[in-house]
Amino acid sequence: MDEEYMALLSSYQFWIMPGSLTSRFIPNFVRGAIGSGLHRYLRQRLYGPIKQKISQAVDHAQCRVQSRSEHDREQDGELIQWYLQQAKTMPDPAFITDLDTLCSTIIFLNTAAGPIALFATGTMNNILQYEHVDGLVTELRQEITQAHSEDPGEWSWAKLEKLKLLDSVVQESLRLDMYGGLNFERVVMEAINIPDGPHLEKGTIVVFPNFAVHRDPGNYEEPDIFQPHRFVKAPGRLYDISGRYLPSGYGRRTCPGRWYGTAMIKLILAQLITRLRL
Repeated sequence: MDEEYMALLSSYQFWIMPGSLTSRFIPNFVRGAIGSGLHRYLRQRLYGPIKQKISQAVDHAQCRVQSRSEHDREQDGELIQWYLQQAKTMPDPAFITDLDTLCSTIIFLNTAAGPIALFATGTMNNILQYEHVDGLVTELRQEITQAHSEDPGEWSWAKLEKLKLLDSVVQESLRLDMYGGLNFERVVMEAINIPDGPHLEKGTIVVFPNFAVHRDPGNYEEPDIFQPHRFVKAPGRLYDISGRYLPSGYGRRTCPGRWYGTAMIKLILAQLITRLRL
């Protein structure tokens, strides 16, 4: 593991997340100047070195691709090598493999690592505090083991889709413990009359009361209780969106990385459940 590279990614994430939140409290007349300065700092001190590291990794991955058989390439688990292989199937592979595009993609995925770890930890906490924890863990282990027996080998999206109980457990945990009572801030671009009465002026800030939606008895029976099987028979999946389930947002601005986040959370939990004594 390249510790310098990991430190650079961690520093970038540290600046991006708090910076985006702090900027909301900065007056508009100085926000542009501060944002421009922060952008230059990130480009010079962090993005540049990250780009250099990724460029070296790309050169190494391309050498590996040329020297290995087709079967070995398919089995390789390195992110950059997999990315380069998949880019060949895209409509515009030159853009996808452009170094700046690749850097932005990896930084974006890394930025999602924080929330993914937070959600996985919260889900595991709910599992361990569940009143029938032994039975639930046994069910989850059986489901994971069966998925492996039916499809031996590395984890795949198809195999993760078979973990319906684990999917339900994560869904229920995010419903119950969605971080932040208000979320998905939006700004009204043009004055509008809402069908049920309110008039919203241009510039009005609108937020979604996700906590109230997720704890509404009209949406969920016994909404304040963790029920791991709640979504097993429901038609939706963890990455689906609806007006009463908002972890990934709603509408056109729904989180574009929710499939990636779903896969990572389930992979983390599957490893913990099958490898640890709970």
